[in-house]
Amino acid sequence: MRTALAALLLLAACKDDAVDSGVPDNGLVRALDFDVVAADFDLANERVVVASASPSPALQLVDPGGDAVDTLALPAAPLALDVRRAGDRALVLHEGAVSIVDLDGLAVLDTIDLGAVTGGTVLLSGGEYGYALSWGDPIRAHGFSLEIGTPSVAPVEPFDGQLTLAMHPDEDRVYGTGTGATPQDLHRWSFDGARLAYDGDSPYEGEYQFGGAVWVTDDGARVVTYRGEVFTLTGGEGADIAYLQALSVTGQALDVASRDAGSRLAVRLSDALTLFDLDTLEPQGPLTLPTFTHDGEAYTAAPVPGGWWFSADGAALYVLVGSGDAASGPFGLVTLDL
Repeated sequence: MRTALAALLLLAACKDDAVDSGVPDNGLVRALDFDVVAADFDLANERVVVASASPSPALQLVDPGGDAVDTLALPAAPLALDVRRAGDRALVLHEGAVSIVDLDGLAVLDTIDLGAVTGGTVLLSGGEYGYALSWGDPIRAHGFSLEIGTPSVAPVEPFDGQLTLAMHPDEDRVYGTGTGATPQDLHRWSFDGARLAYDGDSPYEGEYQFGGAVWVTDDGARVVTYRGEVFTLTGGEGADIAYLQALSVTGQALDVASRDAGSRLAVRLSDALTLFDLDTLEPQGPLTLPTFTHDGEAYTAAPVPGGWWFSADGAALYVLVGSGDAASGPFGLVTLDL
């Protein structure tokens, strides 16, 4: 899931072949007058979608190449967000409810009551179904038709507790791990109408910790874990997930995002972004963020966890930034030309 604002690992594929010593600090910083609760990227329309709670609950559709911001009022404060790759729909999780949003028409189509849901995430399939997951014992998936809206509720096997999930770019399945299984491993679920069908786990069971977030690269070929382990995906069930290797990183990687098949990936370690060769997985050079200035005051730019994406052509990197290590407000959007 592209929406989780957990502090974890970032990866992005670009189309340029050559990398010098990183990205020059020539980024354009655009100040934002709202906070950032969750964010996702609408690749089809090349815009950043931000769920904000202040100054009022809203979706903010930001054009990173211009000054335009389209704002849609939400019925309640947002907790999580997922945008479909086609850019036409979004799901917004609230306390005990989920909103279906028409991004083309900029309208809330429906807000569905989920009952006592106090935490979780949302998934938006490439078809006509959406899912709101609530943590607990067991984890439950509230699956619903985007047209009808009435949810059906079923446990998500084989877990209780909490899951971290990553959507495959085909939008027909997710990969993830959670707190309710031993040994920790990577698992796969497919979308089957309004339910998540468990397909099985990876045949690889090593000594690595899989309990953090995971991400699927935008070409659908690999999974990356929060510890920097890389797995290949074959697309089939059973042996779908195969261990490849670990990134040459020290410590815990933090966030991943991805663009289509290309020659580079960028990994966030602490508050630094580092380029890697996507094929060899070897480091190439650092990315540098410019000074973040808001209302005349300079801040050290800290990437908002989960808040950066490469442009469709791989020529730019869009980074939501805040002030300080925790990426608190005020907020801005940095565009780095690569």
